[in-house]
Amino acid sequence: MKKMILILVLLVATVTGLHAQHLEFVKNNGEHIHHGLPSNASLTFEIDENDELVWLYDGVRYKDVENVIVRDKAYDEAKERETLIELYTALDGDHWTDNTNWCSEKPLGEWHGVSCNYNGRVSFIDLSNNGLKGELPESIENLTYLENFYIQTSSLSGNIPKSFGRMMQLQNLMITWSNLTGPIPDKLLTLPHLWNLNLSNNQLNGEIPETLTFMMDKATEPSQISICLNRFSGKIPDAILRHRNFRNLWPAILMQNGEIGDLQLEGVQIPGPDFELVDMNGVVQKSSELYAKNKLTLLYKWGSWCPYSKELNIKLIPAYDQYKEKGFEVLGLTRLCPWAMPCHNEEEWQQYLDENHVTWPNVGEISEKGRYLDVTNFFGATPTTFLVDQNGMIVHHTGMLKEEPGWSTLVPTLEEYFGALIGGEYYTSTDYSKDGEVFTMQTASVGCGINLVFMGEAFVDKDMGEGGKYEQTMQKAMEQFFSLEPYKSLRNRFNVYGVKVVSPNAEFSNYAVRAINCDDSKAFKYASKIPGLRDDEALHVNVIYNTDGYAIDRSYCSFYYGDNSYVCYSMDGVSMVLNHESGGHGIGRLLDEYVEPGYEDLTLPEDKKAKADEEWASYGRGANIDWRSDPTQVKWAHFINDTRYVSEGLGVYEGSWLYGHGAYRPTQNSMMRYNDSPFNAPSREAIYKYVMRESEGSIWTYDYETFVAFDEAGRAEFTKALSNQAPRRASDMSGKQLKQMTAPPVFVKGGWRDAIKK
Repeated sequence: MKKMILILVLLVATVTGLHAQHLEFVKNNGEHIHHGLPSNASLTFEIDENDELVWLYDGVRYKDVENVIVRDKAYDEAKERETLIELYTALDGDHWTDNTNWCSEKPLGEWHGVSCNYNGRVSFIDLSNNGLKGELPESIENLTYLENFYIQTSSLSGNIPKSFGRMMQLQNLMITWSNLTGPIPDKLLTLPHLWNLNLSNNQLNGEIPETLTFMMDKATEPSQISICLNRFSGKIPDAILRHRNFRNLWPAILMQNGEIGDLQLEGVQIPGPDFELVDMNGVVQKSSELYAKNKLTLLYKWGSWCPYSKELNIKLIPAYDQYKEKGFEVLGLTRLCPWAMPCHNEEEWQQYLDENHVTWPNVGEISEKGRYLDVTNFFGATPTTFLVDQNGMIVHHTGMLKEEPGWSTLVPTLEEYFGALIGGEYYTSTDYSKDGEVFTMQTASVGCGINLVFMGEAFVDKDMGEGGKYEQTMQKAMEQFFSLEPYKSLRNRFNVYGVKVVSPNAEFSNYAVRAINCDDSKAFKYASKIPGLRDDEALHVNVIYNTDGYAIDRSYCSFYYGDNSYVCYSMDGVSMVLNHESGGHGIGRLLDEYVEPGYEDLTLPEDKKAKADEEWASYGRGANIDWRSDPTQVKWAHFINDTRYVSEGLGVYEGSWLYGHGAYRPTQNSMMRYNDSPFNAPSREAIYKYVMRESEGSIWTYDYETFVAFDEAGRAEFTKALSNQAPRRASDMSGKQLKQMTAPPVFVKGGWRDAIKK
């Protein structure tokens, strides 16, 4: 025994040395238990009362051990350096946003995104939002002391390297918003020190592995594990469904994108979240008690700033008043500034509650110890609802799983439980006598007169009186359209008409009924009522939404009609987005100069280049974008070389036509980028050409010097706006803001008459 103890003492000394990498217990029954060993690892032993050897590691006792294996790898800086260079090469490092010091002789800890521990070993890599492209190499396992690995928003492809499952020191792994495919390596999920795993928003597929339960065992907070928004399919292992943490982790597991194959959720009972929160009146709201005492409990993420919440409330508020005595309760979850955006301050929030007679309890983010944040792991967009029965199981939901019932079906579901709802209906139009009535807002005084038509969506009969809300809104929209050059100077070449469109309801929800509903054929049919319309004449149609400033969705324009017609939908009402959509896409046939959220690291594909050239050569579309970066070859080269335009900052700026790379724009900012600046010179020229040709006819020919003289007001307007703007970066406007404003144009074949026939 003394000899054995001496051997064991030597073993313990080896384990506690700096080079110990991995510990493996081999038990008498053949079971293998693995542990990664940090530099401060300590392995000890004792002899129990039966004179049996017991190993002690990390607070755990191990008996019946046949063998203990310690893998001792000496630190090899050259190998780490070589591995990082392989990573750099595999992920297109030459084109990273920031590759400072990579592949240099400088210490590894000075390479961008790399940190080393106190022993100089690579322990931390963060290459998020850095333009990565390619497949992760298997050689990454040579970074034997790597504890943290982060890549968010990239163009990664291929599978997760199996070698990740051999990285025994790994503690945090986050690869999100990328394009990884294939399964999750089983051994990755069983790594001894891995406690935080986020592989959300990829293209991972196959079945969800049962070994995910190893991570579920460790997840004390919902944020520690997420494999959501991938493409997993098939049956969910029973071990996952029965796991004690499934109640709080299921959103991070079950919420998938589908398409390759859906998760089999039929018969799967999904529990509501477990929480104990203090509402805005100081009352403790405990989930178990709420569920038990009510027939149905609605967990409702909403906001007074959200138009969809407002529309849902129109029916939900009377439903709550009618059903609360029958066993229905609502717990509202809202956002109070300054903790999150969008939000409303407490005073505005309380005012909304009072004015709309909202009496259900509400929890804000100033709740006890921030616990509200735990609950919001269950919630996506606003509004999101979960209807939970007395057994704590979700019976109706929105926003989390594929083919969710939708919040518009919530009240009908409540009616199935509690009976028909009385009241809560919208105002409905009864007088359609003015539907289709045309009124003239302006007549052209020069040229043939280009017909510009404005009409409204979600306006009701009581808005249609002479000088009423409808006419005022259309007048306001017309003034907005002509508020910028070159339209200011070309205004006298337009005939402007308004057409009255009476919708049954004025609201935007699946409950309400509207007249046009983004149907181009309906919009063109209304526009065709204007007098004196020639057979060969294009229709330039602008649909203005009755939203009181709320963006119902992203405004967009159907403008690739072969006869130069378009329909633009201004979903946030009257704003500068109207100039972008109607003035830019519609008349100017311009393309977007912004980068679509999620496309920041993507490069314009080759087929898009060919498409751009074809559209420009055949139809003169896209004067403000190019895939060429040579300033002598781009479409606006003549402006770059003209000293009269030097004050506009014209050049070649990467990031355009939705893509972060390989597409270029003429100026840092313009109307076609962020909707807050005038049109740049190439855009003004394209608009001028179209308007002059349409209003003067085939006898008109373009002359550059004539345009430059005409464009004096445009240059002055753009230069003034440029001097008044604070410097900004492309990242200054979030993807969320862009999504609330504009969407890429829709390309349509044929003319407006073809659309009506269809």
